[in-house]
Amino acid sequence: IVAPKRKKLEEAEAELKIQMEKLNKKRSELLEIRRKLELLQNQLTQKLTKKKQLEESINMTE
Repeated sequence: IVAPKRKKLEEAEAELKIQMEKLNKKRSELLEIRRKLELLQNQLTQKLTKKKQLEESINMTE
């Protein structure tokens, strides 16, 4: 009676371990994507600021 339950528990724990490893891998991937997104957002902000400065410079020379 106990042996089959113990075997099922071991199988469930093994499956849980596999799924937790997958989850942790996906979390790492998500973290890297968020870092890249933050970098891109910062670059966009810098480019928009530069664009605004250039537009103001053009307007001053007209």
